[in-house]
Amino acid sequence: MSVRLVGKIEELLPKGARVLDAGCGEGGLVKVLNASGFHAEGFDITLVENEEHRFLKHDLNDCPFPYGDGEFDAVVASFSFRHVKEENTAKAIYELGRVTKNGGLIFIYDTERLIADRVMSFLPWHYFFWERYGNDWQDWFRPLKRSLMIIQKNYEGGVK
Repeated sequence: MSVRLVGKIEELLPKGARVLDAGCGEGGLVKVLNASGFHAEGFDITLVENEEHRFLKHDLNDCPFPYGDGEFDAVVASFSFRHVKEENTAKAIYELGRVTKNGGLIFIYDTERLIADRVMSFLPWHYFFWERYGNDWQDWFRPLKRSLMIIQKNYEGGVK
């Protein structure tokens, strides 16, 4: 879990916002966000379901996700897309958007440029690319540097 990612979530979202960590691993981010006043939950294929911390056992490759349309103010995929099969990338991105409220944010955090390129190539046209950064713009293109993409869902007509 990244301190920078947590800081960016705290900066951009109000306390009480609903946040989904898609591919949450052991759930460290969910626990930190809940302790900070957010309503976070997560899913991962390796987890044992736990109601206290709102964890579900689910695979990012299995679409649709077990959540309703527009259920979350933000969705986080931190080091998650490396586990998504290439042929499932478009479906997984669609699902991140489907469960995010209109105007909500999608945080994608990873180190591999190929992952970022794959994700970017499948973003629907109605998603506004809001921010992408490393320590400087060129960090995005260097392997083993952590980069964060923040994408805003902006679709007036609802989820398609």
